[in-house]
Amino acid sequence: MMKRKTGRFARVALPVLAMALAFSATATAAGETEPNDSLAAASATSLGEYNWGVVSGSDVNDYWKLTDASYGTHTLYGNSGTAMEVRNSSGSLLAYKPAGTTSVSFFGGGTLYVVASFYSSTAYNYSFSVN
Repeated sequence: MMKRKTGRFARVALPVLAMALAFSATATAAGETEPNDSLAAASATSLGEYNWGVVSGSDVNDYWKLTDASYGTHTLYGNSGTAMEVRNSSGSLLAYKPAGTTSVSFFGGGTLYVVASFYSSTAYNYSFSVN
């Protein structure tokens, strides 16, 4: 009997693909643009946009900036392997999504930042959307 190997691509890409399919067909998508390792250098995104990137030992945090978000309750949806935060324009923490969870709700608006954080020993692909 031959044992079938599951490669790194399957372990990483399949959860990302599943998340992408969960979003509506009309949602837009964006990959990160480096450098995006600070509030000042954050990659731009919008509410409802599907985003992805990679964090690693040499790229510990990726920052994403949402502008003009309406004030109210929003939800950060992200793959379970990456810890993520939502911060306001002054950098104050609004929500924390630990690794192992897929969503967190928070109240906020205006300019918001999503921070994806590296915490493991290998590079990790992440994806998220804020609705």
